[in-house]
Amino acid sequence: MADRLIDTIQKLYHGTGQYHTQIDLRCSSNYKDFGRGYYLTSHRTQAFQWAESKRRGVSCWVFEYKLKDVPDTIRIKELLQYDKDWLNFIVAHRLYGERDHFDIIYNRMADNKFNTLSKAVQNYENGEIPAETALRILRFQRGDRDQFCFKTKASIALLTRTHTYTKSTNGIWHSAETEEESP
Repeated sequence: MADRLIDTIQKLYHGTGQYHTQIDLRCSSNYKDFGRGYYLTSHRTQAFQWAESKRRGVSCWVFEYKLKDVPDTIRIKELLQYDKDWLNFIVAHRLYGERDHFDIIYNRMADNKFNTLSKAVQNYENGEIPAETALRILRFQRGDRDQFCFKTKASIALLTRTHTYTKSTNGIWHSAETEEESP
């Protein structure tokens, strides 16, 4: 396949408030940016922020994964621009929980200001604001962010967990273990 961003990625990170040893796609909601899936980022700092925002108790975790070579048989949707295609994808998944036929979807992340995001998506879908306005509102405003959504068992099989970081009651991140374990 022609130059794909995913072919340049070697490590991905998942931040969570719940420790797990296996990836279970049933634990994810259909009503996320790219639908049901296991969400990762290529930015380690972003994963630490995700983990802290999802903390349910005293601890949270960041799992580091090595990404194997992605074969051409894996169905990929690249959303590399904040454009109408990206916007319509977000609307279909966030409002309607649309299911699609992709194994992996990535890149642009909607801003995570939930109330603002939800209102803009709904207003765009209702025809109350044009696409340009919705895009301006939804575009991530605070730095370079990305997200990779692994949606199928075939795509999950491309990930090998190599490291775990945890933040516990003392508020300090530390290395929890090194693994080499497939999800």
